[in-house]
Amino acid sequence: MSDPLSIPGVSLESVELVRRLGDHTYYRAIVLPERRTVTITVVTAIPSSDAFARMVRERELLPQLGSHPNIARVTAVGELPDLSTYIVTEVLAGGPLALDIAEGPFDWRDAADLGIRMAGALATSHHAGILHRALSPLTIMSRHTGEPMLSEFGIPTGGPGPWSSPDVCRGLPCRLADDVFSLAATVLTLITGHPPPESPLGLATALATLSDRDVPEVMVHALETTLRGAAEARPTAEELGRAFQEALQISGEPVNPLIVDTELIRRAAPLGDPPASPYRTVIDGADADDLDDPSRPADPAGRSWPKVGPATRSRQRGRRWFSRSH
Repeated sequence: MSDPLSIPGVSLESVELVRRLGDHTYYRAIVLPERRTVTITVVTAIPSSDAFARMVRERELLPQLGSHPNIARVTAVGELPDLSTYIVTEVLAGGPLALDIAEGPFDWRDAADLGIRMAGALATSHHAGILHRALSPLTIMSRHTGEPMLSEFGIPTGGPGPWSSPDVCRGLPCRLADDVFSLAATVLTLITGHPPPESPLGLATALATLSDRDVPEVMVHALETTLRGAAEARPTAEELGRAFQEALQISGEPVNPLIVDTELIRRAAPLGDPPASPYRTVIDGADADDLDDPSRPADPAGRSWPKVGPATRSRQRGRRWFSRSH
C-alpha cells in the first residue's frame, strides 16, 4: 500500500503507507542517499505559533535522547506545506501500543514492566528539559523485537485526549506533572483495556477494579495518587517507576531496572551521531548490578526504595508486543 508523501529537502524512496490511527499517519520509507529505512509519522494537527517555536528549539536535542534504550531515535522533525508535522525516526516496525490494547487488557505485571521502561524514558527527557506533552498508547511504539519505545516528543495532537491531565484539558500549559499523569493513565489503560473515564466517579470505579485484578496496593496507590490527586501531589516519573518496581518485587516477580540518564544532554555527541549511553549495558547485559548501584542517579526526592534483583530481558510470547521474562 503506497501513499504520496513529500518532505521538502528530503529525498525519499519506496514510501509505504503503513496505517492511519486518528490524526496520526505512519509511513515506512528509504532516505537517500544513505538508503536508510525509517519510520515517518505525520500528525495532521496544526501547532500554534508558540508550539512550533518550541519544536524548533527542541529539535536539536531530540536526536540526542535516542541513546536511551526506550526512546526512539529521532533524525528529523519539521513542518509540511499543509502545516502538519512530521517526525522521522528509526524503524519502529511493531507499531503503536494502541493496536495491542485493542486485543484486550494486559496482565498487570506486563503493564508495570512497560511502565518502568517508559518512566525511565520520561524521566530522562525531563532531566534534559524536554516535556513529552502527548504521551499515550499512540506515542509508545515498538521495535521489531517488541522493545517499547517512547516517540513523538512535543508533537502536537488534535487536542487533549483521554490520557491528558485535567489541567491540560482545561487549556493550561503542560508541566512535568501532566506528563506523569499521562503515563499513569496509559498504564491504567493497559490493565483495564479502556481509556480512563473522564468523570471522577468513573475514574474511581476503574481504579477500584484493580484490586480484583490482583494489582498490589503500592501500585494501586501510585496510580490513584497520580490520577486523582492534585498536580502538586503527583510523583515524579522516577518515583512512579519505582512504585511499579516495588509492586513487582513484593509479588516475587522479576524486576527490570529504571534507566534514568541525567547526564545525557551534557554528554551529547554531534547530531546524526547517537551518543553512547552508559546504561545500555545494564538493560542488555545478564550481569547487571541491582538498582542500588552507586553510579545510578539518586532519587531527587531522597525517597528510599527497596533493592531489586538484576535486569531481566523481555521476550515475546503470544502478543506482537513485548512480554516479560518469567
